[in-house]
Amino acid sequence: NDYEVIFNISEDAWFNRSIGSHQHFAHSIFRSIEEGKHIFRSTNQGISSSINPLGQVIYKSELNEKSFYVGNFSTLNKKTIFSVLGNLMFFLLVFITILIRLLSRKYFKI
Repeated sequence: NDYEVIFNISEDAWFNRSIGSHQHFAHSIFRSIEEGKHIFRSTNQGISSSINPLGQVIYKSELNEKSFYVGNFSTLNKKTIFSVLGNLMFFLLVFITILIRLLSRKYFKI
């Protein structure tokens, strides 16, 4: 439960020239923001990168580019809402939306 960095090693060769490698890269950005952790992503034929906890891309390789990156990483030193609540946050938003809809029907005759 107590970690500072995420290492994402991915085998993206099977995507070939599709959008899959770009989607994996985008998911890594979202994951770094959700968890508030620095991500180092290494792929064989995809997009390798270094992404800080705020989702800012520090380093990004091109598709099928042989490269390396040496650098520092940063930490947030606090938990994000998603890292505390997880998917419960989604269910709470759905519940609140349904509740508002039901109350608006009752009081506003929609």
